[in-house]
Amino acid sequence: MPTLVVVLLCLLAASPAHASTGYGSVTVTHVVTGEATDRVTGNPSATVTLSYTLPAEASAYPGWRPPGTLSADGRSGTATMSVSTLRAAVSSEFPSGTRIALDAVTRTTTRVAWGTPVLTTPEGASVSEIIIGDGTSTTLTLTSTALFKRGTFFVRVGAGGAYSALLDAKSYRFTYVCDDPEGTSGEIVATRAQNTASQVWVPLGTVCTVTQDMDAAQVVGYDLDTVHSTPRPAVVEAVISSESSARAALFWNLYVNRPGRFSVSTTTIGADLAADSFTYRYTCLDAIGRTLVSQAEITVPGDGSVVLSPEIEGAATCTITADTDSAAREGYDLDAALSSSTVTIGASDVVPVTATLTYTRIAPDPTAEATTGPSAEPTAGPSAEPSAGPTAEPSAGPSAGPTAEPSAGPSAEPSAGPSAGPSAEPSAGPSAGPSAEPSAGPSADPTAEPSAEPGTEPTAESQAPVAPEAPTPSGAAEHAPATSHGGPQDRGTDGSPAPGGPATLAGAAPSAGGAPASRPAPSVLARTGPQSVGAGLTAAALLIVGSGLARRRRPA
Repeated sequence: MPTLVVVLLCLLAASPAHASTGYGSVTVTHVVTGEATDRVTGNPSATVTLSYTLPAEASAYPGWRPPGTLSADGRSGTATMSVSTLRAAVSSEFPSGTRIALDAVTRTTTRVAWGTPVLTTPEGASVSEIIIGDGTSTTLTLTSTALFKRGTFFVRVGAGGAYSALLDAKSYRFTYVCDDPEGTSGEIVATRAQNTASQVWVPLGTVCTVTQDMDAAQVVGYDLDTVHSTPRPAVVEAVISSESSARAALFWNLYVNRPGRFSVSTTTIGADLAADSFTYRYTCLDAIGRTLVSQAEITVPGDGSVVLSPEIEGAATCTITADTDSAAREGYDLDAALSSSTVTIGASDVVPVTATLTYTRIAPDPTAEATTGPSAEPTAGPSAEPSAGPTAEPSAGPSAGPTAEPSAGPSAEPSAGPSAGPSAEPSAGPSAGPSAEPSAGPSADPTAEPSAEPGTEPTAESQAPVAPEAPTPSGAAEHAPATSHGGPQDRGTDGSPAPGGPATLAGAAPSAGGAPASRPAPSVLARTGPQSVGAGLTAAALLIVGSGLARRRRPA
């Protein structure tokens, strides 16, 4: 075809068109180009429409016949000319100065489509309007572009076996490759139950291979049923055969739920709790928000061992929390951290969760320790024992010995017989009263009854402070009656103690020269308690009896 055009152009150049004086014409040459030139057969033709406007009314040109149709105004009209690729076409003559608007249309054929034809000058400039010259023909070239007739395709995907809300929100991906001359290819993103156009146009007869991206087709918690899903493999060859209707590439995906689990392991920091167990709670919702499991518990050892949950419906979402109340330990602060507090079942065969429990020892309060520590022990010991012994019990009965205050008179025990001297009188009155009245405080002297174990080491109770012994007046030891465990003391005829008789008060002998007797070591019976009370009562009774006997033996 290009060769033919060249030949025709050469002929035209060799035989230019001529026009009468005062008139001119248009010469059009038709050429065909484009992607589908090899599909063009025969002699494609085109029609050029000439819309003209005369310089004056048609009647002003005697002998000239207006071509085509003249309008009522007598100046404008429309004419057409048919051009082909075989030879150039020459229009009728127009008066010089006529203005012509050009429009061309290529006739359609069954095998190719035509682009918009273009009129150009010999210099290659596109032109849509010309002015007729005087005695010349304006040469133009009409170029028709042969195009492939084209069509398109779309993708439609269906899905089932899972919750509709889950599938409706999912996007599916497809790739396509076509065998057209350009090798058209690309990607399509489609949603369920929607026709998704490819937005590509390929020549009729083109085959486009559409393939589903199987990785993008997966749904968490589900398996894709490769037996009942179509097609298998997921490839569709779409043959483009029509300009007016798109070819469909259809796919169907069927899903089957796959239950799964999560696992929990525990690591403790700051305290050795590997032998302990810890509790975790979890709540699971299905893919559309309904509760599957509520506040279930899983117990996990603290040694890092992995514990699996029971099987849970695929695509469920589980929220996991540590039971910090049971994990708390006295004297420690606890911080519980989980690697994932929310997991989706089916994201993997087992979704792992690691819990890290960090224990921080609580520092002691230095103020509380300094206040409460030292004061507890000193108070509990010394303050309790002295009050329980020497203070309370000695006041229950009369003292066995003399009180802390000096006696009003001699207190020596009367002898068995009547006293010959003046000592009987002072001892009868003063001794009976003061000695019988119980003392308000602990006894200053030991009890009258000697201790059964004189050598026993004094206990903590016997070390309590006692009042000092009151001094005895000189010679009082001779006149004061002394108490003994066997009754009144035997005396001589002069009223003095008989040699070898019982010892004086509490077994202590009077010192030489009438000096006060030295204080003997306290006996066990001098301590507080029931024995000291009984001994005091006995001494008081003997003192009264001895005083009475002394009066009876007194000479008339």
